[in-house]
Amino acid sequence: MQDDIRAEAAQYYDANPTIPDDLAFYTARLPSADAAVLELGCGTGRVLLPLAAACGSIYGLDRSPAMLARCVQKLQAAGMPPAKARAERGDITHFVLGRQFDVIIAPYRVFQLLETDLQVEGLFRCVRAHLAPGGTCILNVFHPRGGFERVRQEWERATEVCLWETTVDGVRLRCDELTLSRFMVYCASHERRHHIWPVYGSPTCSPAPRSSWISRA
Repeated sequence: MQDDIRAEAAQYYDANPTIPDDLAFYTARLPSADAAVLELGCGTGRVLLPLAAACGSIYGLDRSPAMLARCVQKLQAAGMPPAKARAERGDITHFVLGRQFDVIIAPYRVFQLLETDLQVEGLFRCVRAHLAPGGTCILNVFHPRGGFERVRQEWERATEVCLWETTVDGVRLRCDELTLSRFMVYCASHERRHHIWPVYGSPTCSPAPRSSWISRA
């Protein structure tokens, strides 16, 4: 796996005030209180931990050791047994868990972090192999404001607009919109600006029909 690009972001990730309140959405789609759930890109456990209380078991995969460390810390603090909820490092485009799940989810645009068609195809192959018969897969995505052509034309726009600011452990964080649907979160001070993580709002993979990926998976 590549280096952890979330190493610096992990301790501040949960402070982002623009993260959607989507827990009720996923909870409502559990087929039963005994459902087995797989979360792709579980990150710091924002969804994994509360969803564990509503399902039979939940298993999370993420490629970032720093994000996973925060997730495991939350699970341990909540006294959550591994049989109920666990999170491990893995590539969501290439994994074999040896079991199937009633529900597979990838919340908050995880799917749109994939950069190539091969990665997308790999994710769908894994979903197909791990989804139980009659199961449900939910991949959260969004459509950039103005459509693809507008995003392409304005991608290199130099102006920055402040979207939000917050303070975490005495560190002031600020999120600027650099271009349409592209953002940068950084630690701000009077002396310097230290970038923490870029947030991209639109997919970088080519716009091939999603039906072709599913049919080949």
